[in-house]
Amino acid sequence: MQSKLLRVIQEMQVIHVGGNRVIDLDVRVIAATNQDLWTLVQQQKFREDLYYRLNVLEITLPPLRDRKEDIYPLFLQFVAQQSPQAVGPLERISSQLRQTLNSYSWPGNIRELENFSKAICVTCDMEQPPQQICQQIEEEMAQRIQKLARQPLQKLSAPVPLIRPRLPDDEGQIREALAAAGGNCTKAAELLGVSRVTLWRRMKQFSSAGEK
Repeated sequence: MQSKLLRVIQEMQVIHVGGNRVIDLDVRVIAATNQDLWTLVQQQKFREDLYYRLNVLEITLPPLRDRKEDIYPLFLQFVAQQSPQAVGPLERISSQLRQTLNSYSWPGNIRELENFSKAICVTCDMEQPPQQICQQIEEEMAQRIQKLARQPLQKLSAPVPLIRPRLPDDEGQIREALAAAGGNCTKAAELLGVSRVTLWRRMKQFSSAGEK
């Protein structure tokens, strides 16, 4: 396929499958990849001549975690596409919302952010007080942080003891509480004997430590 694509780009001509007539093209090619093509060239997994044909103007787009200033505006843009009336209530909690969105690493980049915005438009009642909207968004984000950990969770047979911030096994206690509460941050905080804000702060600390 690489050789066929190279021929098309170089000759600007194609022939339909089963056809015998050459069709001239007038196109420009935009190629995107999340792979290091030059490394693949050196490994002989990607044709060097095709690499140079494609690599006329190279633009590197950093992941969302490296350009956090773009996350909030993009989130509002996606929300506006789904539910324009929701933008106003979200702008009233812009400071907290920025902090919440920036606390996540967004491994799925733009697609995941767009998916998250759709979930918020479906699950959040934008007519409720701003702080309740922010709480719902924080809980949705906490569930994503929990899933990102990837480690299996076990159900609790009894409530876990009060969190002591400097204990090395804090993260395990939080994960167990979240599992027992079905991912609900408010119920998990009750099991742990702490406030929801304290629980959320500790989860963000563990998430930041994991990114480092």
